[in-house]
Amino acid sequence: MPTRAGPLPLLLGALALALGLLPAPDAVHSALSPALEAPVHGAVAPIALRRNKKRKGGSGATQPAQPPPGPTNEGARPAPAPSTGASPSTAGFRTSAFDPATFKLGLVPVLSGLSQPVFVTSAGDGSNRLFVVERAGRIRVAVNGQLQSTPFLDIRSIVTSSGLEQGLLGLAFHPSYASNGRFFVYYTSTTTSPTGSTSVGDNTLARYQVSSGNPNVADLASAKTLFAIPDKYLNHNGGMLAFGPDHYLYVGLGDGGSGGDPDGNGQNRNVLLAKLLRLDVDTGSGVAPYYSVPPTNPFVGQANVKQEIWAYGLRNPWRFSFDRGTNDLYIADVGQNLYEEIDRQAAGSSGGQDYGWNIMEGFHCYPPTVTSCSQAGLMLPIAEYGHTSGNCSITGGYVYRGPSAPALAGVYLYGDYCSGRIWALQNGVQTELLDTTLGISSFGEDEAGDVYVVDLGSTSANTGAVYRLVDASSSPRPNVLLSTVATGSSLQVTVTASTSAALPSNSLQRLSFGSATNALIDAGSVVGSSGNFTVNLPAGTQQTGFTVRRATPGQPTTVPFVVVDACGDWSTFVGGGANAGF
Repeated sequence: MPTRAGPLPLLLGALALALGLLPAPDAVHSALSPALEAPVHGAVAPIALRRNKKRKGGSGATQPAQPPPGPTNEGARPAPAPSTGASPSTAGFRTSAFDPATFKLGLVPVLSGLSQPVFVTSAGDGSNRLFVVERAGRIRVAVNGQLQSTPFLDIRSIVTSSGLEQGLLGLAFHPSYASNGRFFVYYTSTTTSPTGSTSVGDNTLARYQVSSGNPNVADLASAKTLFAIPDKYLNHNGGMLAFGPDHYLYVGLGDGGSGGDPDGNGQNRNVLLAKLLRLDVDTGSGVAPYYSVPPTNPFVGQANVKQEIWAYGLRNPWRFSFDRGTNDLYIADVGQNLYEEIDRQAAGSSGGQDYGWNIMEGFHCYPPTVTSCSQAGLMLPIAEYGHTSGNCSITGGYVYRGPSAPALAGVYLYGDYCSGRIWALQNGVQTELLDTTLGISSFGEDEAGDVYVVDLGSTSANTGAVYRLVDASSSPRPNVLLSTVATGSSLQVTVTASTSAALPSNSLQRLSFGSATNALIDAGSVVGSSGNFTVNLPAGTQQTGFTVRRATPGQPTTVPFVVVDACGDWSTFVGGGANAGF
């Protein structure tokens, strides 16, 4: 079993990043994410709500998808690739119900105690189970909301996760999983090929089968390797897997790593790195390589081009997804040092798009010293955002089609790993929905179409978690009382019921303080009929917000709460109401 990344390499990596020796961090990064309190099951999570909190450098609440005109985006944007089926859909950009001015996004804790989770998905077999990918090499399964102690799959012995972007990175269940029991994983392996290569961990696609005796455990002996691509750098490994509406398997690979694509893989169609692949995993699945190339792939029959390629010019596609309503494909491609981008491929496309790396970074010529570049034949993004206000690495999400927030229907949701922000993209405009403390490593969908966000947590403990996105617009929003309370060398915080209704004894017991380490602070006394309790905070503690946690989940109170804090700059509700609960 490989040794997991410890504090020393993480600290060295952070130092190298600060000195400019490494490219900007990508989505599966590390332990720079703070450790969060294990969430209370079934509660809207106020700890994640920092929507109105002032942040140095601006809030970035609403951004245009297009940059202002300038020398870096000269030339006409190329038209989408010709359609071979339905007309390109624009439904993914519109919704009649979503109003950014009134919509409030909430997070409901679903699973906690995870070790660096990087993806969550369902099997699509009617069981409504959730499967969570842990970076070190395990897949955990939750049945009826309960995380099982036995992993669904444990391949830590063949997965290397020593690099901050290495590990078990992707999972996709076959569309006929209910009948054939097949699923696919993507990981960086401990072995390299060919023997003697400079690979630091082959980018590996493998197929497994569920065991015959237990639907919650996979058969390790069923493994079949579809490919293992040598990679001489630790970063930019891609890893997203998803079956398209055509039932072909789509695989995202990064450009191989380092920074700036030194090997020129982005524009080299004779290598598989920096590409989106499209594979038929049914035809020819009985013999190696256990897949075939679909005859409709765009480069079939062309010399010196890898036939598996569906699209190219990608730097590190960290999560892509198909809109289950329109079949449009959305790709979040992590940028170099300045811009993160979202690409869209319309349903019915014949493939072959060049998304521009390393000619372009977002809408801008790359490297930044280049003032003009040819955009001929390139498919430019539909949106980008810059590395401001703590943003640094996009995490792609989904066009929302679920039942928990119908107002979001047709809106593309995504986030940033470093800043923890979650945005909506609608009609070409990016709107910040939530500013969280999460290390957003991924989003995921369940069978009903509900969308989840994954918090990576820290490397030192099982602090990763999964939350479901919900519409919290109807929850009470009491005005927050602001004042300064000082008692000697500490700050005194009072949580007060904003109504005169009595509270059940022992209903509130802890206050979670949003410091750099998110330390838990014992409230000392419990809430009685007066609805008050106080807690002393050590002097010098960074104060970024407070969250009240109920002692017993599943028993929401009808009494809203407010916080009296010592900073006077926190203006977001902390919860309350029968619908929101704690």
